[in-house]
Amino acid sequence: MSTQTPGSNSLLRIGVVQCALGRASRSENVDEVARLIRLAAELGAQIILPPELFEGPYFCQQELPEHFDLAHPMDAHPTVERMQALAAELGVVIPVSVFEQDKQSYYNTVAMVDADGRVLGTYRKSHIPDGPGYEEKFFFRPGNTGMKVWDTRHGRVGVGICWDQWFPECARVMALAGRRALAVPHGHRQRAGGARARQPRPVAARDDRPRRGQRHARGGRQPRGARGAATLLRVVVHL
Repeated sequence: MSTQTPGSNSLLRIGVVQCALGRASRSENVDEVARLIRLAAELGAQIILPPELFEGPYFCQQELPEHFDLAHPMDAHPTVERMQALAAELGVVIPVSVFEQDKQSYYNTVAMVDADGRVLGTYRKSHIPDGPGYEEKFFFRPGNTGMKVWDTRHGRVGVGICWDQWFPECARVMALAGRRALAVPHGHRQRAGGARARQPRPVAARDDRPRRGQRHARGGRQPRGARGAATLLRVVVHL
């Protein structure tokens, strides 16, 4: 996709990772995402978006308390630390989606990792779905960070997380804050055979025009034999 606006323009190369996340361990899932991030970097991507909660399968389909054991504090999160090292090695920006524990509170969080490996800040998912197969309110508090944008090495980037996409004020707020790209990681439950189950759209969310230009990465179960994909998008942005 390319959009042309008056004034000087710059080419922004965005990589989007999609892969199955049903491997036996957290480390194996993260290894697969890291492999595809490397592939996207080889293709020339500057900002690379992995799926939502890519450490494993989407666990919010049932209200099982043992899934809280998957969360870690942000100041010592092993997956964030792994992505920090990878971002610094490759010189790319990686919005890293993880399950965060903050004392007695739990959040669906993105850490914005810059191309030198620094964490520029975090965003906690604002809009939390609650329905069959998407029992997220059992696990996550609504975010308390507000919508965030960051000046990364490769441009000013904002993030939402999955269900945030249906609420156009998110994109509007970040557009007013000067974001040049909006990255929205996704995770979805799957029906038998690997098809993505439908996620209800909020009734009031109808105006999607401010969301044009955002990039999505999805995780879930793919058909047998699929090895994942890294897609390169070239976006012309006004600077």
